[in-house]
Amino acid sequence: MKYLGHNIPFFMENSLIVLKGIKDDIETINLLTAFNYDGSTIETGLNVHTIAVELESRQILIHGELLNTGKEFQSLSKAARIEFKDYAKLIDLEYDSTEDNPLRALANDAIKDRGRLTWLKKAKEYYHYVLKSDSTISRISIYNLTRERIEAALNNVTTVENTKAKYFRLKGDAEESIRKRDHALRELETWMKKLISVCRIAFKDHPQFLEKCGILVLSEGYKRAKAAKEPAETTAIYLNR
Repeated sequence: MKYLGHNIPFFMENSLIVLKGIKDDIETINLLTAFNYDGSTIETGLNVHTIAVELESRQILIHGELLNTGKEFQSLSKAARIEFKDYAKLIDLEYDSTEDNPLRALANDAIKDRGRLTWLKKAKEYYHYVLKSDSTISRISIYNLTRERIEAALNNVTTVENTKAKYFRLKGDAEESIRKRDHALRELETWMKKLISVCRIAFKDHPQFLEKCGILVLSEGYKRAKAAKEPAETTAIYLNR
């Protein structure tokens, strides 16, 4: 998304340069005062800028947390799946093919389910079924699958569920943070457009003041190359006459 023709970091940085350049220059303020733009007006612009900066920083923070939580969910989910498959195979070894084994159907159903949340529910059901049967716990102890280990595996599945729920919450927060950030940036863009327009009129007889404040005036007939990118060191908001 572009603001005043620039990406967000460039727009934010150079808007601040313009605002501070005007605020700290008495001659500039004197020329703008004739158009009811004084020091307090520029302070208002700086406040608008501060709000936009805070909201931009917040959305970056939330999106970073969202990304990390997504990676954490993938890692935990993978580990829980592997653990479930291993435990289900070991438990199944204690039941021969002719013996009624309700656990086998539950395990197969969970393993075949590729849903990121539905398989977790089935895995929890499986573990709960194992834990409520002292007979099953006794039979699988030969593989050192103790009640404590099954409970730990159940907790791992619950942790995956909680991490996914956290991801969904952060996703909603991220979308809202973008909406608020974009609104603040549009307000700042509108404010800066008005300021630059007033500056163009106020400094009509003193064009050097525009450049002094970080507003570079392009000469008549000058066109910037279409493919050219903004150099990192550029510190001016461009304004055509």
